[in-house]
Amino acid sequence: MEQSKVKLKVGVHEFEAAGPPEEVRAQLALWKEMVQAGTVAAPEPPKSPVALGTDLVRERGEPLTEAQLMRIFSIDASRQIVRLQIPVDGERRHRDSILLIVYGFLKGLSNEWTKVTALRYSLEDSGLPPPRISDVTAPLVAEGLMKKMGTAKGGKYSLTARGVREAETLIKSHLNEMPPI
Repeated sequence: MEQSKVKLKVGVHEFEAAGPPEEVRAQLALWKEMVQAGTVAAPEPPKSPVALGTDLVRERGEPLTEAQLMRIFSIDASRQIVRLQIPVDGERRHRDSILLIVYGFLKGLSNEWTKVTALRYSLEDSGLPPPRISDVTAPLVAEGLMKKMGTAKGGKYSLTARGVREAETLIKSHLNEMPPI
């Protein structure tokens, strides 16, 4: 049986469907009607932005803005690469870089799971190739900051809720060291 898969984003509206071509076409037509009629609710706009130079934006409970993430990451959607735009130094540079890049895949590309190969290419593009990714990620998995699925090149990593908080703390720390825009 033939299968179709469609994924669209028009403004704030997103559509994703997979299945027999006739069903996907019918779902897409219904979605188009709903968007044109305004029956699909658009997400609420973000709260009024606070100046990036203030500490209010960087407090723990405040979500990171797209502008803040753009200062940390460069996203190449066509290559599925997340590049760090900040220097990550010290003994924990590989550990911190992996947390940040997997967070970048989550927020920038909406990928909950990051493939090992994409992670390696992203680290290399960021100037931080690790000796072996599994050597760096094993302690992160043991600490409960990441989850692992699969093995070798077929492996994938995802951040736990604790890992997301840790990555956001690292990002906020870097933002605090950067001059305001």
